[in-house]
Amino acid sequence: MFDDAPIGIFRTAPDGRLLAANQALAQMLRYDSPGEMVAAISDVAHQLWARPGNYVQDQDFVRRVECEFKCRDGELVWVSVSTRRVTAGDGTTSHYECYVEDLAHQQALRHARQEIDERDRQISTIYESVGDALFLLSVEPPEQYRFLTINPTFLRMTGLTTEQVVGKLVNEVIPEPSLSLVLTKYRQAISERTIVRWEETTTFPTGTKCGEVGITPIIGANGVCTHLMGTVHDTTEGRRTAVEKEHLREQLRQAQKLESVGRLAGGVAHDFNNILVVINGYAALLADRLSPFDPLREYVLEIGKAGEHAASLTTQLLAFSRKQVIRPLPLDLNAVVRDAERMLRRLIGEDIEFVIQPAAESAWVMADHAQIHQVIVNLAANARDAMPNGGKLHIATANIEVDEELAAAYPGVAPGSHVLTTFTDTGAGMPEEVRQNIFEPFFTTKEQGKGTGLGLATVYGIVRQSGGWIEVESRVGEGSSFRIYLPRIHPLPEPPRPDPRVSDKASGGATVLVVEDQEAVRRLTKLTLGSLGYHVLEAESGARACELAAEFPGEIHLLLTDIVMPGINGRDLAVEVLQLRPNLKVLLMSGYAEDVTLPQGLPESELAFLPKPFTQDVLAAKVREVLKEGR
Repeated sequence: MFDDAPIGIFRTAPDGRLLAANQALAQMLRYDSPGEMVAAISDVAHQLWARPGNYVQDQDFVRRVECEFKCRDGELVWVSVSTRRVTAGDGTTSHYECYVEDLAHQQALRHARQEIDERDRQISTIYESVGDALFLLSVEPPEQYRFLTINPTFLRMTGLTTEQVVGKLVNEVIPEPSLSLVLTKYRQAISERTIVRWEETTTFPTGTKCGEVGITPIIGANGVCTHLMGTVHDTTEGRRTAVEKEHLREQLRQAQKLESVGRLAGGVAHDFNNILVVINGYAALLADRLSPFDPLREYVLEIGKAGEHAASLTTQLLAFSRKQVIRPLPLDLNAVVRDAERMLRRLIGEDIEFVIQPAAESAWVMADHAQIHQVIVNLAANARDAMPNGGKLHIATANIEVDEELAAAYPGVAPGSHVLTTFTDTGAGMPEEVRQNIFEPFFTTKEQGKGTGLGLATVYGIVRQSGGWIEVESRVGEGSSFRIYLPRIHPLPEPPRPDPRVSDKASGGATVLVVEDQEAVRRLTKLTLGSLGYHVLEAESGARACELAAEFPGEIHLLLTDIVMPGINGRDLAVEVLQLRPNLKVLLMSGYAEDVTLPQGLPESELAFLPKPFTQDVLAAKVREVLKEGR
């Protein structure tokens, strides 16, 4: 038994001398034979381990003491030693018998277990900290799937608790209509034995979530799918950001398109204004010279009416292109809306319920009163036309704070205090393709002859020129809502300004230098002022005007010049002529609002402005005003 035992056995004397060893121990320690091993090892304490007696002491048997034995080649092996004390007839210790078990395989197993434990800790850390939601499902017949485990991200994403998910069936956690698609994808993953991915939108306590879902089937030893591993990558924020970016891009494209159309409309209106000055001016002069009983007078008056209508169209085009001359003053929008209430009630009719809800506090903005009144009328008329069978129009003002996030969503809106004016109707609404084009000039959905398509274009231009922004929401059958944002101000009281457009044909006697590159306009202006008693000098260019200013022997009281001219423009001309004649008054003419800027080096008290197109009455009144009062 000693020689054939499968484990190593050796015997030692009480003093530690090696007495015998079996073949299994010799092979374990890499000796050729037990005899060679006994001859090589004389003292167990120095070459194998401490004396067995140190372990046995008062006991007859000690089990499994782990230690290292040195092999023949010096390598150490990990072993387990059990020791039995053998006694003689007189009770004294005869020798010790030691049983040695090689622990190399157990050591490898221990290392493997340590690696597995470490790998489990790493996987658990990843599972707990990964940014995607992870979950493990058991596959139970018939086609039931139960949550076995979930990671913290799953809980944060859904707003559910562990108790609400773990141990529950999928149909108890995922609501319809998402459940039907989910179960279909699970069956596909199991039948095809492949990873299945799709995009899903589901509503949880945290809100509606969008995610990219992936399901991986786990196949058991018998070839049957036993589990499903799922991942969900949250794309809610990314999709929201993408939608917002697309919204901003669409707004930018729309703004750029309207800007291009506005430049075209403004250029056409500017050139047309010069033509209208001539048409309306000569019609007025001819009407004054005809007898009230002359049959031709009626024709001339019709020409004048057509010219006035054309002038109103160019005014709207200039408003849309933000080139109309405006007279901004501090306005309380609450008061403006209230003042317009009676007129609006007559405009929209009795079959439409009309509600005004002004802000609790004053809503001050810097704008042109006439233009804001036009905005209110145009939007009210637009709402009336959208409710032919009656409805409700609600106009409200409110003081709001526009934060950076809201301002970023609307080009041209800066963060800060704003006055929001809302026009909401219960009319027919409009489809999206119409909503996207409503601010374009001449775009209209009305029947031919019932609209020019300039109403909302004018509103858009006025709001933008006033430093604000307008947006519209509308759906077919659900009405429309127009929201206007204007920067809020805190005005100081100031006296009302007189309207320079009052008709006054008082004769002159002063000398006026008229500078205009358009011959027809120049000739008409000279004729009009000459008929009022003024002495008129005319020049077709800025260079010629400088020559006249230097050569004319008498006093020149007023310089009346167009701003936009080839060569020297009107602003530069004013500066040069004032150097020659410091007491000269200056009246600038233009149809562009952007031309109304103070020439460098010219005192503000010397500047007056006459917007085109103008009537002869307005021209006369403005010349008299400037000569009398200066600016």
